[in-house]
Order: sequence, then C-alpha cells, then structure tokens
Amino acid sequence: MIPSKINIKLTLVFLLMMLGFSSSLRAQYDSTIITFENGYFIEETIQIGQTLSIDFNAVSSLPGELRYELMDLTNNDIATIDEVTGQFSLTSQEPGYFSYLITAYLVDNPDIIGQCWLDVTVITEEEMPCATLEGTIRYENSLEPASDVYVFAFLTDNSNVFKQYYYTITDENGYYILELPKGIFQLGIFTKDGRYDDTSLAVIEIDCGDNLTQDFTIEEPPSIYFASYPS
Repeated sequence: MIPSKINIKLTLVFLLMMLGFSSSLRAQYDSTIITFENGYFIEETIQIGQTLSIDFNAVSSLPGELRYELMDLTNNDIATIDEVTGQFSLTSQEPGYFSYLITAYLVDNPDIIGQCWLDVTVITEEEMPCATLEGTIRYENSLEPASDVYVFAFLTDNSNVFKQYYYTITDENGYYILELPKGIFQLGIFTKDGRYDDTSLAVIEIDCGDNLTQDFTIEEPPSIYFASYPS
C-alpha cells in the first residue's frame, strides 16, 4: 500500500461529504440498510495500460432495485460504472493516484444510500512489487511483540509523493510483510497512538525475487510523545 499526503486531504473531503457539505450526496446515509459486499474502503494498485475491473455489489435490507453512481474525486474522467450492474472499469495510460466514491441507492427511494470509497494507484512496470520484506518487531526490554505498529518503506531515489511510500501494520505477534519493487528503501515505523516514531530504522536494497527477513527491536514508547510523522 502506498500512502501519501493526498490520502489525508481526500479523507477530509470524504468526511466533509459524509457530513453533508456536498450537495451531490443524498441526505439519508444508512449503512445498515444498504451495504457493499466489497466493504466500505478498497485500495488497488495497477500497472499503466492495465484495466481494473471491480464488480461492486450492494445489498439492501429493503425491497426494491438498486442503482449505482460514480463520483470522480480526482476529475480524471477515465473510470466508468454501469448504473445497473455496478461494474466498475478504469484504464490509465499515465501514472497517478485516483479516488472515487461509489454510491448505491434504491430506485424507489433514492434518499436511502450506501457508499464505498475506492483509491487506485497506477504505476509503471518498474514500480510493480517483485520482492518481499518480512520480519518481527519487538520491544527491546520486554521482548513483547509490538502490535499495531505501522512499518513503512520509501524509495530513497524517488521523490514522487504518489509512489514513494509502502506500508503495512504489524499483527498481534509483531509480524509484518511488505511487497516492494526493486530499489533502495529507507525503513521506518510509527505507532497508531502517535507516541513513538522512528523514520530511519534501516536502509535496505531490494532486488526482484528477493524474500528478505529483517527483525527489529524498538524502545518502549514513552507515556507522552509528540511524534513527527513522515512527510
């Protein structure tokens, strides 16, 4: 996964829309009535020239036919959705980061809606993941696993914010795995509660086909910590 500053901005846009600041959204959002089998949030990464096809399937607890709408939040006009079937399609000949809001509504009661957020990153062939980096993170004193820790890697020779960061979250055993393209990466971590961060754990070179293991021990997070998040 590839986070960037744009994620924060788009998340704020999403929250504002959900609060009703966008007139194009209907007023009665109720996720208990219309839900997407795809979930509420989807992230996809494709290569330039590839076609991303997603069958958005919403279900309703009320009787009646459903229809689908696509809101293009990045105004690129390269994606479509079938209003009856919910079939989504996107093909891009340029790299970039695209966000969409898919809305399902009842034909007989269009004020009742359900929504799903889709983020798509389009990258070049050279940037497609071709290796794995995995390991375990523990606290150095107790050796207890550090769960719910963000582990991120960014290409040291790529300044493009849309493609720079790859991240994952450690599980309850402190285990993480990253799928990475070829390149030289700087690794770092930060905790969900914002009390601990280290943006320079290690620098590691990745070649296609590598399956590398890198374990870390980190300090116990202090009770109060003003984190400087990676930017």
